Amino acid sequence: MTTEMDTLRLCARKFVWTILSFVLCLLILWGLLTDGPRWFIWLVEALSKLAWPGAVIAFAFLFREPIALALSHSARKLAEAGPIRKFGPVEFDAPTVTPDGHIQSDGSRGLSAKEDVSSIRDFRHQIYLDQRNIFIVHEARLMNDKEVSAFGLETQSGQMHWEVKVELDRHISPQRKEFKGMEDIESVEYYFGDAWGKQSFVSKDRHGLFAMKTFVYAPFLCVAEITFSDQTKIKTFRYVDLPGYKLGRISGNGGAGG
Repeated sequence: MTTEMDTLRLCARKFVWTILSFVLCLLILWGLLTDGPRWFIWLVEALSKLAWPGAVIAFAFLFREPIALALSHSARKLAEAGPIRKFGPVEFDAPTVTPDGHIQSDGSRGLSAKEDVSSIRDFRHQIYLDQRNIFIVHEARLMNDKEVSAFGLETQSGQMHWEVKVELDRHISPQRKEFKGMEDIESVEYYFGDAWGKQSFVSKDRHGLFAMKTFVYAPFLCVAEITFSDQTKIKTFRYVDLPGYKLGRISGNGGAGG
């Protein structure tokens, strides 16, 4: 039903534009043949000044769907190729800091080092303690058209989809070298947003790192409540970004976040 309504709307728009164009052509022809009135001469002069901008706007409007598809295809190819680092003489990469804390002078672009780090260091250390070294991590992979069709995902023309996997990971200190695994965790409750049926998802798959997958067309915020074996609970979150999403949004094929 939705497809039929969209087709009717498209036909109606084309019909109206055709009628308006026909009427405008008749007016111009009438003015040329009758050496039209002053207002007509003014109209022709105004239209002549707007001819090129009007032609560009008309071309973009009439061929907006092919243009959107072309931009979407280009965005997909760029997303698959990875982040753009350099385009001609222009650098897109971020400033670089070496493992010993040295800022590379080439392309530092306003980055500086600060030696008094007591406050922010304590804040970082407290996060490790509060989280028991447990964090949400994610992977995101751009899906091809066959995969989108195979899973029956609803999509607009040229819209991109990603397969996302979230799971838990335990930070291991290089100094202590201990590995605790997930044996002290009982379950994880994930909540991605109302778009997922206004419900949360609980995983008890300790050996699978409490992982789960979903399909998305826009970034979203994942929140989770982790229940430990001693029945204590902590809440944490992860912003799930998507490779190439910004390019897709520029082409008009992004979506609203969750």
